[in-house]
Amino acid sequence: MKLNAVCGRDEYKDYYDLAELSTLTGFREWPVFWAKVYPKSDPISWIVALAHIGSVVDVPLWRNSVQDRNVVEEIIRMIVKEISSSSERDLF
Repeated sequence: MKLNAVCGRDEYKDYYDLAELSTLTGFREWPVFWAKVYPKSDPISWIVALAHIGSVVDVPLWRNSVQDRNVVEEIIRMIVKEISSSSERDLF
């Protein structure tokens, strides 16, 4: 699972893939999927990992949809903001 990958390594392709997946899936459901696959792990780990996209070394990719690093970072930051906001609402 790509969310688990970003927790264990800093590879730009994982962030790129997640940005792509977010255009095809409902990223707001990712915490639900995470809980099903990793019931004993807190989703905050991948939220924090996603938030650090700015420090991940960029590598050239051979894909043609979400290519630009700025676009990828914008998508990932939007996901972090949305997921963090919904997590905060769920807590209170």
